[in-house]
Amino acid sequence: MKLRAALIAASLFAPLKAFGSEALPSVVSLDYCADQYVLALGDAGQIKGLSRESRMPHSFYRDRAMGLPQTGASIEEILGIAPDVVVTTWGGGPRLFSHLRTQGIEVVRAPYEDSIAQVAANLTHVGAALDRVDRAQELADDLRLRQARLEAKPGLALTAAYLTPGGVTAGRGTTVDTTLRLAGFRTLGEEMALDGWPGFPLEQALRQPPDVFVTGFYDQPSAQEAHWSLARHASVRSLLQNHLRIDVPGRYLSCNGLFIVDAAELIRSQTDEALQREKEEAQ
Repeated sequence: MKLRAALIAASLFAPLKAFGSEALPSVVSLDYCADQYVLALGDAGQIKGLSRESRMPHSFYRDRAMGLPQTGASIEEILGIAPDVVVTTWGGGPRLFSHLRTQGIEVVRAPYEDSIAQVAANLTHVGAALDRVDRAQELADDLRLRQARLEAKPGLALTAAYLTPGGVTAGRGTTVDTTLRLAGFRTLGEEMALDGWPGFPLEQALRQPPDVFVTGFYDQPSAQEAHWSLARHASVRSLLQNHLRIDVPGRYLSCNGLFIVDAAELIRSQTDEALQREKEEAQ
């Protein structure tokens, strides 16, 4: 009954939107990764609903989300808002999207991506739906420019290993591996032929330690919950204490692809500063 009532209400009031004063399409996003695209591209006035995680610590644009409305991903809530566009990365599902489309609401997917070229395509796709084509082009061009600047830097003759509080590392084919290579490192995934998201290979790392540890999500509340994680092993703690460690806030890593350049810039900058300090102290 609730679904039927929502559909009836939407059909009654949807025609009135054509006579509204809003110049830009109104938008709702269904998950915190979709939130990032909407917050990066949208005008505050056209954002009618963000996910309930949009202000959480793992949301990159959490500051922009403050004061903006939040909503759930139910058909009743969305049809009650009656946006022109719904953006999703992983939120929702086929049944929801089908109902939204029957009411004339455009559903736009911004899927997880592991390359800057693919992220730029996402920006273009979402930007077109929000009538923010120029803004999307500006952001895509900026990503490519900053990528080129990073790639122009001399490579670091260092191997970097990624580690989370849960004891997971990053192998080949992951966004984090791409990020570390963009920052100028060789990676543990490459050197040990690791793929995906395996557990940290402690025995191998003790025999052949990486030069740098890049740790992620240690700033998140969940980091305190991994009491039985390999990351708490005394040998892992010793490795972290005796090697250069770059800690990356979780918001840079929580949505695949979109913040590759931001994360790589942060990692490279902190690494360069640490190496410079070591050089000065050695003199």
